[in-house]
Order: sequence, then C-alpha cells, then structure tokens
Amino acid sequence: MSEELKSLIREVIKEELSDFRRTITELQNDLIELRTDAADRYEKLKYVLENLDQRMEALEKNNDEMGKNLEKIEHDHDRRDRKISSIIVQYQHLESFISKEIKRLGSLQNNQKTIDLLSARSIQHEAELKELNRVVMQH
Repeated sequence: MSEELKSLIREVIKEELSDFRRTITELQNDLIELRTDAADRYEKLKYVLENLDQRMEALEKNNDEMGKNLEKIEHDHDRRDRKISSIIVQYQHLESFISKEIKRLGSLQNNQKTIDLLSARSIQHEAELKELNRVVMQH
C-alpha cells in the first residue's frame, strides 16, 4: 500500500475516532448528568417518603386519640343515659310519695277538723257546765 493511501486511511480513522471519542465524551457527560439527576430525584423521593412516614405516624396518632375520645364520649353518654333513667325512676317514686303524702295530709286535715270541732264542743260544754254550776250555786 502506498503511503498516501495509508495516510488517507489514518486521516479517515482519526476523524472517525475523533467523532467516536466526541460521541463517547458526550455520552459520558450525559451519563454523569443522568446519575446526578437520578441522585437528586432519589434524595427528593427519600425526603418525600420520610415526610409521608411522619404524616402517616401523625395520622395514626390522631386516629388513636380520636378513638380514645370517642370511647370517652360513648362512656359519658352511657353514664348520662343511666343517670336519666335513674332520674325517671326517682321521679316516679317521688310522685308516688307525694301522692301518698297528700292523701295522708288530707286525712290529717280531716282529723284536725274533727279535733277542732270536738275541742270547740268541749269548751262549749265546759262553759255550759260552769254556767249550770253557777246557776245551781246561786239557788
């Protein structure tokens, strides 16, 4: 082969190698950029997941607290229901007691009227007896 041909082949190979090297360099730069971008995205994703974990823990904690509060409200509601039921029973007993007391007081009032009447008669009889005694004593 002639020197000229060799030189020409070398030039073509150099150009091809130069283009190939340039392409490899561009690919390496793109790969570095992709790795950097992937690392950045991984860090962002890691941050988002950590934040999501914290939010989930906070939600679970709030859910537990709400469950406890709901149990307390239900307990208080049951206690109030029992109190209301006992008030109704107590009210019925009180009504019955008052009714009996009213009847007893009515009976006592009638007895008192009888006693007052008898007392008045007794006083009147005593006055009449004194009057009779005075009349008898005068004669």
